[in-house]
Amino acid sequence: MIADFTNENGSDSLRETIEANYRQVKQEVLSLVDSETARIKADPTLSHLIKE
Repeated sequence: MIADFTNENGSDSLRETIEANYRQVKQEVLSLVDSETARIKADPTLSHLIKE
């Protein structure tokens, strides 16, 4: 067994673990997109790439 997804009550928490990981990755991607968009807008040589 590689990983055990039973919680302290003995029930399977695989779905909850997957959903929590999905939400975390999604938030990290959104944060990365925001920071890169701001960086590109602030760079005069790249700002033309983003249309408002």
